[in-house]
Amino acid sequence: RSAIPVVWHVIYSSKTVAGGYISNSAVKKSISALNAHYKGSGFGFKLKQIKRKKNTNWFKKMKGQPSDSYMVAMKNALHTGGANTLNVYTVDFVDNMLGWGTYPWAYKSYPKQDGVVIQYNTYPGGSLKNYNQGKILTHEVGHWIRINC
Repeated sequence: RSAIPVVWHVIYSSKTVAGGYISNSAVKKSISALNAHYKGSGFGFKLKQIKRKKNTNWFKKMKGQPSDSYMVAMKNALHTGGANTLNVYTVDFVDNMLGWGTYPWAYKSYPKQDGVVIQYNTYPGGSLKNYNQGKILTHEVGHWIRINC
């Protein structure tokens, strides 16, 4: 099986974990968990790049809705690669959403909106109790690859 390349966008308001500045290690643990969760499915993931962007509005004011103006602006500015590249964005949703993933059929109409946005502290060992095993990412990626529609 070939691995799906992943571009991880760390969106943050300050260079602290509470400000969204998660470590490279946290990102790598998330990719490891994702691969463990999809073991045997035929899907695999390989971290291609970690990008960091300081933008307090994107980090703190985003709603978990595809029409949210902050989400649209963020993805338009940062989306990397084509339909075969998984873009992951970490933010602190204002509406208690844990994640949002696009479906494959939306790519043709909205290619820059493609990808997965997750609550920044849901990585394995993150600070969001009961949601810190990387399973939010796994669930949202399931939408992206059309497993759990």
